[in-house]
Parts: sequence; C-alpha cells; structure tokens
Amino acid sequence: MDDWRLLYGGAWARVREALRLSRKNGRPRIAAVIAVGLVPWIVTLALAYLGGRSVAVRMVLEDLGVSVRLLLAVPILLIDEYRVDNRISLILPAVTAGGFLPAGDREAWEGQVAGTRRRVTSGATLLVLTAIVVFLIVSSLAHPANSASAEWMRGMALMGLSWAGAWYTVVARPIFLFLGLFWLWRWLSISFFIWRTTRAPLELQPSHPDRMGGMAIFMWLVTAVMALIFSASAVVSAEVYYEMAHHGGTLRSMAPLLIAFVVMALLVALGPLLFFAPLLGRLRRRALYQYGILAAQHSGQFEKKWFTRQAPRDELMGAPEISSLTDLASAYFVAQSIQTVPFGRGTMLAVALAAAVPMIPCVLLEIPLQEIVSRIAKFLM
Repeated sequence: MDDWRLLYGGAWARVREALRLSRKNGRPRIAAVIAVGLVPWIVTLALAYLGGRSVAVRMVLEDLGVSVRLLLAVPILLIDEYRVDNRISLILPAVTAGGFLPAGDREAWEGQVAGTRRRVTSGATLLVLTAIVVFLIVSSLAHPANSASAEWMRGMALMGLSWAGAWYTVVARPIFLFLGLFWLWRWLSISFFIWRTTRAPLELQPSHPDRMGGMAIFMWLVTAVMALIFSASAVVSAEVYYEMAHHGGTLRSMAPLLIAFVVMALLVALGPLLFFAPLLGRLRRRALYQYGILAAQHSGQFEKKWFTRQAPRDELMGAPEISSLTDLASAYFVAQSIQTVPFGRGTMLAVALAAAVPMIPCVLLEIPLQEIVSRIAKFLM
C-alpha cells in the first residue's frame, strides 16, 4: 500500500488545491490558510465600523470569541491536518511491518484503511457537513435573539442583526463550524477504524517491551484529535472570558463548565483507545499463564541441577542455565507489566493540557499572576 494517509485525498484534496490552500502533497500554504480566517475577520471589523464606528469595532475586539475562532482556531484546524497525516503515515505501516496481522488478513485491513480515507474525504461527506452548517445558519437567522450573543451583532440590517452580525453569522462563523464538524467526523471515523482493527485477528506479542503487545505505536492516533480539543477549548475559554469580563461571571460560577470540558476532552480522545483494553487484558492473562508454566519447568530443571550435592560447582561461573533463568525472569516481568489500559499518564496529561492551557487567561482574569506566584512561594517556604 503506497498511501497510508487518512485525512487528505478525494474531494477534500481537490477543494483545498482548488482554493490554493495546499500543495499537491498536502502541505498547507500557510499564507492562504491564515487568509481564510483573517479576511472574514477584517470584513467583520469593517462592517462594524460602518455600522457603529470605533465603538462597534472595540466591541468586536472585546468579544474574544470572534478573534479566537477566525485567527486561531481556523488556521490550526487547517494546518494541523498535514502533521497528523504524517504521523498516521508512520503509525499504520508499523502494524503490518511488525507482523501483527496474519498475511492473509493484511489486504482486508489495508482495505479498511482505504475505506476510512474515502469516508473522511468523500464529496458526500463534504455535502452533508455543508448541509448541517447551512441548517445551523438558518436556525440562527430564525432566532436572531439567540444567535446575537453580543451587542455589536444586534441591529436592523437583517432579521434583527447588524451588517457585521449578519456577516459573522452567515459567513465568518460557519467557516469555523464546518472545520470543527469536519474534524469531529474525522475522529469518529478514526475511532470506528480503531474498533474494526481490534476485531481483526491481531497477533499481539506478550514479550514486546512496550508493555502493550506491540500496539503502543497505534495509540499515537490520539494526536489526531489534539487540534480539535485545543481549538474548541480556546473558543470556549474565550466565551467564558467575555462572560466574566463583561457580564459579571465569576471563575467559581464558570469552573464547572471548564472542568466538564476537560473531562469530556479526555473521554473523547482516550475513549476509542479503550477498545484495545479487552485484547490487552486477554494478552496479559495468556502471557502470565504461558510464561508461568515455562518458568516453572525451567526453574524445576535448574534447581534439580544446581541445588543438589552433585551440582558441578566448577561450572557455576558462566553457566548458560543462569543466563537463561535471568532472561526468562525478565520476559515474565514484561508479561506481568502489560497494561490493560492502553494509554499512560503521559497521554492523559497531553490531552488535559491541550484542553486546559487555553483556560489560563480565565483564571488570570480573576486571580492575578502575581498573587498566584506569591501563594505558591508561600506554600514552598
């Protein structure tokens, strides 16, 4: 199989190349990608200025959710695709190269890889996502009081919206919505692929030093959802910041929302990896049983030879039985340490940081950095 990518290809590749967002190999054109969010943001400011002069422009700038969506989240969601696909192109070939699939099942599994890419990048997927975004736009226009969350969005230009609010509702914000839904669909498709992989006749290796039967590299697929988690957290944090700064919200009142988001991010990112838990549990039990029998047989023969009066003491130094006993003990300890939970604290920490780092400004808004540092110093002294 020549192409192991899951995110780039099909109709989506043609769209990106037609819009000059990517080169033929999928590498993003950074300037064009930034322009996708920057141009709608500038138009929003221009329309706000025409409708309310500098006061309206200041209100748009204070509404951090606008800038975060268009200037941060949109470029990240477009750029990170290339990094994730490069990582995937290293992960998936390792499954076949490592001999984890019988020769007769490799073709079927590679067909699942190709099927996942078609499901992610097909024209039908893009049409469905576009239809969902259009539905959300229509719903927003039908209930402008709900969609116009900020004062600068309200007016009499279009169904209770100002021109800036109408542009943001109909054009600017839907760009972020489409990309966010697209990434969510990608992760759902990858999760389905992970589930199907766990149903394949995998030949896991109990003596593999990664303590996951050789599947630790497969767990790197969690990087595919990091951009979505960080971008969504940045938008949520920006909205919370705006609520705290302008509508009297407090960190105490908003903390449950922020904590719930971090927990949800952990579940979304790590949940699909739990499909491997039953396989790893069975692998550990089987390995302990098999290595336990082998160790008992080896230890019995070792003790019969060396724990008797007739033992050849002059051969003790460099005896191969002692070396093999040590090797067998090491293999047994590896089997004993097989993880039944297919991710470690490092993975959990990475996901939690991706969700929590954008929330730092919300904390600093209520608790100044100087106060945080002084409290930490007080505890340490």
